[in-house]
Amino acid sequence: MTESEAWTRKKRIDEKLKSSLLKWTVIHNDQVDDHASLSNHAVEEFPTETGPADYALFVEGKLLGIIEAKKVSVGAGNVLEQAKRYAKGVPDTVGEWREYKVPFLYSTNGELIFHIDVRKKLNSSHQLFDFHYTGCLNPGMPKESFSWWTGVHWLRKLYRKFPHLKHRRV
Repeated sequence: MTESEAWTRKKRIDEKLKSSLLKWTVIHNDQVDDHASLSNHAVEEFPTETGPADYALFVEGKLLGIIEAKKVSVGAGNVLEQAKRYAKGVPDTVGEWREYKVPFLYSTNGELIFHIDVRKKLNSSHQLFDFHYTGCLNPGMPKESFSWWTGVHWLRKLYRKFPHLKHRRV
């Protein structure tokens, strides 16, 4: 049986975002009166000029990320272009990097996650183990420190899952 995109979003993506490691609160856009009041929220069906983004990531009232979701049978790497299109079609946010008004873009099929930081002109996408923790999304942080911090943060979290490795410092 083929999994639908709606099922993938609810059972795979929502669960990842809501995990105890990531701590995103998933909420539908219809339930939001004031986006500026949101902190650590993944807003479903966020409206843009080019259609609704599957998820818009808000931290301290700022739109910092967009996630484009597809069903498992669709390759996640190829749909970052759709997230880029949404990032160009949102109202003014935290800044503008060339045509993009949202700095952190993701695409996923529930199993694979791809990410691109559009703040640098010579950017390239890469695959992630998981979405970023809410505290890692900060448009003022240099790209180099963002990547470094995210790597160290996730490595520490991963080691904590293995009791026999707890005595080692990472």
